[in-house]
Amino acid sequence: MPSTLRELADRCHFTLGAATLSERNFLANPAYQQLHTQHFNLLVPANAMK
Repeated sequence: MPSTLRELADRCHFTLGAATLSERNFLANPAYQQLHTQHFNLLVPANAMK
C-alpha cells in the first residue's frame, strides 16, 4: 500500500504510461504538485486512505 497520497498519485500517473521526460519535469514543479494534490484529495475521500 502506498504510504502517501503523493506516492499513490505518482504510481497511478506513471502506471497510465505518462512517464515521458517532459511530464517528469512538469511533475517536479511545486505548483503543479500542490494543484495535483488538491485535486486528488477531492477525488479520494480522506477516510478512504486510512
